[in-house]
Amino acid sequence: MNLVGFAVGLVAAISTSVLSALGIALQRKSHVDEEEKPADERTAYVTRPLWLLGFGLYLACQTFGASIALGQLPTLILAPLGSIQLVFNAIFASMLSGDPFDQTDISATALVTAGAIIVTVAGYTGEQALSISKQIELIQRKPFVTLQVAVQCITLILLATLLFVTARGPRNNPKNQQNRSLLSAILAGTLQAESFIAGKCAIELVKLTIFGHDNQFGKLGALVLLLMIIVLAVSNLFFFSEALRLGSAVLCYPVCYCVFIIISFLDSVIFFDADLSAMKIAFSAAGALIILAGVLILSRPKRDSQASGDETLPLVSK
Repeated sequence: MNLVGFAVGLVAAISTSVLSALGIALQRKSHVDEEEKPADERTAYVTRPLWLLGFGLYLACQTFGASIALGQLPTLILAPLGSIQLVFNAIFASMLSGDPFDQTDISATALVTAGAIIVTVAGYTGEQALSISKQIELIQRKPFVTLQVAVQCITLILLATLLFVTARGPRNNPKNQQNRSLLSAILAGTLQAESFIAGKCAIELVKLTIFGHDNQFGKLGALVLLLMIIVLAVSNLFFFSEALRLGSAVLCYPVCYCVFIIISFLDSVIFFDADLSAMKIAFSAAGALIILAGVLILSRPKRDSQASGDETLPLVSK
């Protein structure tokens, strides 16, 4: 990894995280503003200019910015860098939508960030460009197949649970909405992790095609990979948008990010056949637990700040 490439990837990753957080906050702001209108004046979110602006910004970042970052940095560095987005997501959500963000939330955000750094340092092993033939060979390995079967089973169970909760529960009940928001955020994180590793594979094929003068896209496997990326990306955007519509961004994104970093870490380590020592595995597990602790704190029920006497961070003047 050359220094210039690393610097370009790092700048792209950080810029993508900050602007993606702004896009998420704008979408959430659109939902909050719409909820304040009378029921007969509300419109679908796909027709609101503010939502479209936020969605467009988020989509552009995830498409172009993420592609540059994926081409320059290993996935085990990129995934934890998403903790930057977590921090700015909480700040923007508080500034634009008035979502609660107190001193406890700051501590929880710090926990998630620290856990992400530990996972990054412990899990980094380096990666190399892989042809489509080599990628197919790695995909067929038993450990990766086992992981993918487990992830897909969990995804189907979560989807079935979400459909059940949506169909049976009272739609306007706050508890029901929070449960649907959390389930949607978990699904979004799972799908984002899967599209992340698929996107990394696609970028490596592009690099081999352009710089290695070896066309990788004339084979069926590459076309299937591209189709899979599109399906995963659209599904991820849908579930994440639903999570934002139903719940607070301060809650939704940490949950989504926690699921994303754990699954993407496992995907990367197993797919690239990383050779991790027992100590690195222990540190990675500790980092994952720290991230989970931070997410659980952020996910706690929020009491009214005035009634409870808790201090809410004044990120913006009212």
